[in-house]
Amino acid sequence: MRLCITELFLPIDHQRETVCDACRARFSAYHLSKQCCPGCGHPLNGELLCSECQAWKNNYGQFLHHRPLFHYNEAMAEYMSLYKFQGLYQLRMVFQHVVQMAIKQEEYDLLVPIPVSPTTLRTRGFNQVEGFLEGMQFHQLLTTIDDHKARQSARTRQERLVSQQPFQLNNNVRVTGQHILLVDDVYTTGRTLYHAADLLWQAGCQRVKTLSLAR
Repeated sequence: MRLCITELFLPIDHQRETVCDACRARFSAYHLSKQCCPGCGHPLNGELLCSECQAWKNNYGQFLHHRPLFHYNEAMAEYMSLYKFQGLYQLRMVFQHVVQMAIKQEEYDLLVPIPVSPTTLRTRGFNQVEGFLEGMQFHQLLTTIDDHKARQSARTRQERLVSQQPFQLNNNVRVTGQHILLVDDVYTTGRTLYHAADLLWQAGCQRVKTLSLAR
């Protein structure tokens, strides 16, 4: 990816631009409207919910209210390859500001990032979602069950949908009556976020909203 990232390797102010205009133009922002599914942001054709979110609602009795910030296009795929899979932690700065500004527009009691597996943390060295939240107060309510949270990008769509619960709530977590905002990097099928939300719903939280950098 031809991102102009020289400045990312130097001490910089968080408010400064970290990507040139040409590179930024390659990313496609998500523009939510009344014609978008309230569950995931997918365009609708007259339905109240898209078929996927209707299936989630049938399964769980409720659906997530998800806000994606960007489309997962070629530029975003290249960015994720560099940031997540090649471990260029400096690239968190590319979207850190826009993610944090979006979060500040939401109402919530607890901000919760989706965790990575212990193996991923050892090999990559960081949680890519927490990189976007640097400087914000967030709560690590969830941990993975051993290494059950396999790399989602390596799975087919069907394998993602039928995957087992990879998370557990940390000991002594109390979320009764709380409004939770879950944050992930990419929304593909929604399976990961619904796994996390299900634990929080069962624990008595009042509302779960979700936000991802890309969909």
